Amino acid sequence: MRLLVDDGATAPVERVNWRDQRGNSGVAVLHAATTDVAVTRVRASDEYRANGEVAGNLRNDRRTKWLAGDDTARLDFTLSGPAAVASYSLTSANDFPDRDPRDWTLYGSADGKAWTPLDSRAGETFTGRYETREFFLRATAPGYRHFRLDITRNAGANETQLAQVSFAEAPAGQAFTGYYQRHNEGPIGYRGTPVAVPSSSTGLPASPRVASELESAVASLAETAQTLAALAAQLRKH
Repeated sequence: MRLLVDDGATAPVERVNWRDQRGNSGVAVLHAATTDVAVTRVRASDEYRANGEVAGNLRNDRRTKWLAGDDTARLDFTLSGPAAVASYSLTSANDFPDRDPRDWTLYGSADGKAWTPLDSRAGETFTGRYETREFFLRATAPGYRHFRLDITRNAGANETQLAQVSFAEAPAGQAFTGYYQRHNEGPIGYRGTPVAVPSSSTGLPASPRVASELESAVASLAETAQTLAALAAQLRKH
């Protein structure tokens, strides 16, 4: 079975249900659970050392913060090792909502020198203080150790701040579970495992590969339809 789900939302789809006109039904539960990866070092384009509001505070979950004296800022993160990052989270700081980031781009790098854009956001908002928002990449980062968050606009203040930044890997186990049930029959369970999806230099899914897989699926279904039609023709003769 092939199931392609993309509703354009920032949060992942968690559950899909369907039922056809014959009463057959199915459910697929998508497991988006991720595992946090350790950040060993953070460097910032600017930080408020006099008050202890430095970039290193972004590594912990205490109610501290990082503050930069500009409306744009850059943060460089080094992980403990290369990780297949699938999402990242930003936590707003304790005060002044107009210091919250609004526009930014996340980059990944294997060596900390050559950077590849992975995710760009514009017009994002935080509805409260110490609010954590998770952002999912459209393609899992291929084992980068270095990540750069380039904040190009905040909510209007002359300073920019955050309380925490974290990164999470894709699930290593089952990608989805569910069942299919024919009308008047018992359910049949199934499960799936994640596979690597090739990506382009922008970090987005490689469209030609997806198109090729869809064409292969269409060809397979067409062949099955022909086989069933031939079988139906034979049954009519008898």
